[in-house]
Amino acid sequence: MNNPKITVIVPVYNAEKYVCETLDSLKSQTMEDFEVLMIDDGSPDGSPAILDEYAQGDGRFRAIHKENGGVSSARNFGLREAKGDWIIFVDADDQLPPRALEALYAAADDETDYVLGSVIKFGDVPEELIEVKVEAKSKDVLAHVLNPAPWGQLFRKSVIDAHHLLFLEDLAYSEDSLFVYTFRHHIRQLATIKAPVYRYRICSDSATFSPNMMKRATHHLRAAYYFHCLVTAQSNKQAADMLSSVRNHILGFAIGEMLQAQNRDEVEAALRRQYADTFIKDGIGMGDFDTLVNTVKASLS
Repeated sequence: MNNPKITVIVPVYNAEKYVCETLDSLKSQTMEDFEVLMIDDGSPDGSPAILDEYAQGDGRFRAIHKENGGVSSARNFGLREAKGDWIIFVDADDQLPPRALEALYAAADDETDYVLGSVIKFGDVPEELIEVKVEAKSKDVLAHVLNPAPWGQLFRKSVIDAHHLLFLEDLAYSEDSLFVYTFRHHIRQLATIKAPVYRYRICSDSATFSPNMMKRATHHLRAAYYFHCLVTAQSNKQAADMLSSVRNHILGFAIGEMLQAQNRDEVEAALRRQYADTFIKDGIGMGDFDTLVNTVKASLS
């Protein structure tokens, strides 16, 4: 398919339970000018055959099979193959409402690089609408929009290409936060819509619920530090506000994982060492580790 308006990137790994629902929601879109890149990340289950079936039945759907490299590797593969002017990411167990692509695309104009819509949580929780709260077009407001996941959003591909943006493949957690916030740093202006454009499934077997608290905590901390390294050279107030919000948000993820860990002492010792070797060593004004923990505890109480 040549030059579609939107490329939908769907990373797939062992997703045979839900992926048909996901792909059917894409086939049901009221907008037709889009391509779907289904990136099979070396799935050993029945997912590859399902993707091939959808690709054979609809020319807009393309199945790509690769060796397992993780979700960031799959998303990056999709970015390199994408032909659309805009990018949207959809996880293999989630869904798009029928008018999602149409509504997102209609909200953008020539000066818009980023469109943010509302999200519905569903699955093993009561259905809940998470509505976009901001309406201003200036990217200054994004310092206070803490939505770290890449779904429910439309990204202008030319911005991604111009700044060589990719997901960091050595991070298993907060890699999506890093990509989203870095992209936001480079946009001219955004558009928001109140309508729900994404259905985010919460289930006990989701990758989000990995029991590896040590890995989650340390990767969140690394992501926060990586983001600092990317934007610390910026001197304008908007960049400083964004840095402060993002850093605190992702650090909160790291400390939150530590506080919930069964092996808390072990996780805390690892985070203390990592924090000292990065934030403290660089003289970033976050205070010592105990101050950070107390700040996060206060925000959770």
